[in-house]
Amino acid sequence: MRYNEQSLQKNDFLAYKIYITKSNPNFKKEKIMSNVKSNFGTLHKSIYIVFSLLLCLAIVAGCAPQAAETAAPETTEVAAATEAPATEAVAGCTADWNPTYPAAVKYDPPIQISVPFSASYDFSAIPDDDILANPMYDRIVNELGIEYQIAWQADGGEYYTRLSNDLAGGTLPDVFRVKNSLIGQFVDPGAVEDITDIWEATASDLTKEKKGYPDNLIWQEVTRDGRIYGIAYKEDGLGDDSLTLIRQDWLDQVGMEAPSTMDEFTAVAKAFKEAGLSEYPIAINQNLVTWDFSADPIFGAFGVIPAGGGPGYWIKQEDGTLGYSSIQPGAKEALTVLNAWYTEGLIDPDFINQDETSANDNFIAGMTGIVFQPWWSAHANVADLYAAFPEAKITVIPGPKGPNGESGRAGTNLKGQ
Repeated sequence: MRYNEQSLQKNDFLAYKIYITKSNPNFKKEKIMSNVKSNFGTLHKSIYIVFSLLLCLAIVAGCAPQAAETAAPETTEVAAATEAPATEAVAGCTADWNPTYPAAVKYDPPIQISVPFSASYDFSAIPDDDILANPMYDRIVNELGIEYQIAWQADGGEYYTRLSNDLAGGTLPDVFRVKNSLIGQFVDPGAVEDITDIWEATASDLTKEKKGYPDNLIWQEVTRDGRIYGIAYKEDGLGDDSLTLIRQDWLDQVGMEAPSTMDEFTAVAKAFKEAGLSEYPIAINQNLVTWDFSADPIFGAFGVIPAGGGPGYWIKQEDGTLGYSSIQPGAKEALTVLNAWYTEGLIDPDFINQDETSANDNFIAGMTGIVFQPWWSAHANVADLYAAFPEAKITVIPGPKGPNGESGRAGTNLKGQ
């Protein structure tokens, strides 16, 4: 079960964002090159776990030198397709009908790795399967000799509460994910392992290039004094960027077109209210610039994005200097619009006591008709709205334009989640 650097280089390891725990007494650094695959960051300090490349059944190995001549396709249909002349865009790329995968060393005896799991996994559609008994899990055990163990199951805020408790008690799972804002709580006190040497030795050049290692901003949070303590991972390119959603069925009822300017948004909201479709048509919450039901497009219409859940934005001014967005004149103009909406009853006067969840509850209850949400709302609360109100129809429209024709929104943090 012992790896040396030479044997590691024979395997093309692909590391995802992990932090590695130092609390498991059963492992030593030299022994723990675990072939693990994950989607998120992880922290812990008793083991070096680098997620090995299991290559997700890649089918095509085009645009790369091939070690052996590719076997001929078996069917005439496929052969005909491969004989078609290559276009300039894909010149030199050929389909590999017999792809080869890096050899993976199987642990014998198997090793056990504790990880937190979601509490919302649902195997009801496949009664004989569960978290530790399903084709994916079984393949990892059979091919790699790795047996994942359930440290505990939790989601959302409870997940981070459990991590904090484990950190305090010295019982962190072997591998776990964590969001950027909390990384320091695990790295700075020495609760997670320095994996720099393992990452350098096992991550392929392509993996490093795709993840922008080491210069991409996503690596800043996991780096201390030039050493890395986790595998940086960017969950979504535009994960929380606000889109503007509007009830198209309400627009049809009041006979109006989708609004584009701030004045038009105000007029449509008033029409929704006067028609009795909504008491408070525009949804915001106590966190004006946030990840869901945010008001950042309102500020963006005036060329500013004030501080919200993060530290705020510095914006280039006309004279070439940087100005802090929260104190620019545009911020006051946006607040003036929000104040007018509040005074006219277009937003809930109790918004100061409502968070993102409350705003979401109001939306799926059919109480609001103009909201600013990320793209993933389409398969989340919009689906819930449609289930509750089959006649509802949501349209995504451009964000509101301000008096100078500007529009904008807060960009997702480039350093990841």
